[in-house]
Amino acid sequence: MFSYHSEIGRSPVAQAAFNIRSDKRKRLMNLPKAVLYMPCDDLDDMVVYVLIRRLDKNGEAMSAINISRKNCPYPDTVSIPETDYSNLMIYFGPIGILRASHRKTDPARPIHPLYPFHTHDDVQKVTPSTILELEIGLPMDMEFVEGESLSVKFSGEKPLVDEFKGKGPKKP
Repeated sequence: MFSYHSEIGRSPVAQAAFNIRSDKRKRLMNLPKAVLYMPCDDLDDMVVYVLIRRLDKNGEAMSAINISRKNCPYPDTVSIPETDYSNLMIYFGPIGILRASHRKTDPARPIHPLYPFHTHDDVQKVTPSTILELEIGLPMDMEFVEGESLSVKFSGEKPLVDEFKGKGPKKP
């Protein structure tokens, strides 16, 4: 069981996480899902993010560049300054997002046997202190070599780059 305060609003975001170390080369691919059992004690809704990251042999998070090498102004991901991070340029790993009130699924319409189809046609508010079962799809294709790890993070805050924060239209 993991717990954390999901509305701290700090960087890095508050989260619950665990790591699984690989003892040999492995490839994870397909359309799996995370099945979470979560309470929401004080509110009638919540948004849950699940992020899977690949960690190197030293436990450092790895990422990849999403644009072609010839168009990238940096030689590698390590050289990209944090001020230039964007979710379009950098791939952090598979992410799944679900608003708890939209948790209803239709088993007759799955994208894949393991991947839930959320109907989004019935808003089911959360009863405080009720433990909800949430199915969150995570499309993935990741390869791990011996000594690398898989990190699974759960958060109530956007876990990636918030490149649009404060960049909306100015209010008069």
